[in-house]
Amino acid sequence: MWIESILVSFAIGYIIIKELFWDSAGEGLKTAGYMVMLPASYIAGTLVFNWLIYISALAFAKTGSPMLWGNLASHAVSLAFAAYYFSKKRPKMKHLFIGSRIEAIYTVSAAVLWTLIFFMTLYSKSGVLKISSLIFGDASVHLAIMESFSKGSNFPTQYPLFADGSMNYHFMFFFMAGNLEYLGAPQAMAYNIPSILSGTSLSMLIFAFATMISGRKAVGALAGALLFFRSSFSAFIFAFQNGLVALFSQEGWIGFTDRESWGIYTINVFINQRHLAFAIALAFLCAIFFFKFLLESYSRPSQKRFFSLQAWKLQDPRLAVSSGAILGLSAFWNGSSVLAALPILFVMALFSQNKLGYLVFAAISSALAYAQTFFFSRGSMVENISYKFGYLASEPTLFGIAKYYFLTFGILGVIVIVAAFLLKKELKVLILAFCAPMALITFAQLSVQLFNNHKNANAAVAFLNIISAWAVCELISPEAKKASKKRKAESKSRLYLPARRILAVFICFILTVSGIVDWTHFARFTATTSGRRFWSVEEVDQLSLWIAGNTEKDSLFLVPPGNLYSSVSKAGRPLFLYYDYVPMSMGYSVSSRSEARSRIYEGVDGAEIARIAKESKIDYILVNESLSINADMSAFEVAFESQRPFQRVYRVPE
Repeated sequence: MWIESILVSFAIGYIIIKELFWDSAGEGLKTAGYMVMLPASYIAGTLVFNWLIYISALAFAKTGSPMLWGNLASHAVSLAFAAYYFSKKRPKMKHLFIGSRIEAIYTVSAAVLWTLIFFMTLYSKSGVLKISSLIFGDASVHLAIMESFSKGSNFPTQYPLFADGSMNYHFMFFFMAGNLEYLGAPQAMAYNIPSILSGTSLSMLIFAFATMISGRKAVGALAGALLFFRSSFSAFIFAFQNGLVALFSQEGWIGFTDRESWGIYTINVFINQRHLAFAIALAFLCAIFFFKFLLESYSRPSQKRFFSLQAWKLQDPRLAVSSGAILGLSAFWNGSSVLAALPILFVMALFSQNKLGYLVFAAISSALAYAQTFFFSRGSMVENISYKFGYLASEPTLFGIAKYYFLTFGILGVIVIVAAFLLKKELKVLILAFCAPMALITFAQLSVQLFNNHKNANAAVAFLNIISAWAVCELISPEAKKASKKRKAESKSRLYLPARRILAVFICFILTVSGIVDWTHFARFTATTSGRRFWSVEEVDQLSLWIAGNTEKDSLFLVPPGNLYSSVSKAGRPLFLYYDYVPMSMGYSVSSRSEARSRIYEGVDGAEIARIAKESKIDYILVNESLSINADMSAFEVAFESQRPFQRVYRVPE
């Protein structure tokens, strides 16, 4: 049934895009229609259908089986609606697949690559989940959220690793994955398939948008490829300091600026943050929807772009409202979709027609995002946004910031600056728009931890790669000029063509060499499952089975600190306190719970331990080989015990 759920998402998404967007979005495409229709259908359908499932399940929260009734109601309504639409409309789709082989080869290649990187870092074998150490920290959190829906009953929704009734994490992507597992998908498939579809959607939309603005499919293909190879000077600095042999045998991501060595600008960010590709893909989709209004503005040289009534006239209210709603619904899938799309479209709006349409779009998306934040996190995620100049630059000055970006993103910045002087006016506007997410993180801290701003940088780089790809393609094969007066210039240009192509190859090398080194590190860490490079976690163990069959789904567990993806999380039960850093990074204040945990595990008086546990609303206490309790626990019932490994669960007395 989980496959059917994905297909229903596509069907609902197709109806939404076809009826609300395609008349506008289909204009100006210079590639096969499926390059936009398929990813747009996946994104829109996934958002709407899974929100419907979630809201339905929430309505059935008190039934004891909210996921069952939520799925039954949502699938019945959606299938009936889709059946009615397709039987009445009988839409013709053949024309969407008219295109060259380039699109097909590119899409298949992208899908294969995304499949490889996701399944090479997390897969299941003989009931054992193999999780690469590259992703184990993030994966353990995401899997716990998944299981809180697939095996638990996380309604009303709370952060399962710090259960206090609120959710300070954009969790809906993992609700979707958990629902797929609930519907029968193996755990690894439920985690990887949405990731693959999201990554492939992003690659397709990069190709479509790059082709749309440049008119060249080669630009689209190269821009999509550059997503997998970061631009940075790190490889050159490392090689100069340590030599080439060390460069290609080093352990870890290379980097010489703050947090760069964490891999936050490499392909590693998409492997860890499985919902990030979905968010950036949606930002691209919004840019595609509104690009025509920028072109329209520059198609009339005498047009007043800022203050004229014509520039503010609402041209397509259906597009403005529906696209704002789609973007707003994504806030709790990954907030980067909103925080990246709004700055980009703000800059585009300044120079476009239909300014009122942009304003309606921004108002609806912002209102929906804030409403979700207020509902799930009591507004705390908005409160975390604050003024902070300098991002991660060691010196928060203009020079320090420029140095940080130059070292971190390499020649990409140089290409963008040069292109800004050479391209047409409307394309200069796009460069400014693509830089807007970077400008935002330079002046603002968007979450509890400053380095999390990197997601906006990832989005900006994905857009700016289009400019790099365009520059390289122009050097290799200059665009043909129509005017006869340009023939002389063209002839002169052809004389320098070999030199231009050599320069293009050199630029490609500079752009991608750090990314190539990243891939050698990735290949080494995923080539073998031995040693510290992979964690082996039983999908089901003796303790998780006991918890699932003998405790209430909302039972609160206390576990020893440092238990990453414990048996409790496997069973979908909420934790009193997970590894301290994780809830702290979500904005939770852990000090009081950390103190209570210490007093319980280090206590010498069983009665006092019981009192603290009751006050903390803890139902069960887990002890194991890493941490036990030396106090007299005779007042507690030993609800579960195993010797290999040693684990004991105490039921807190009522």
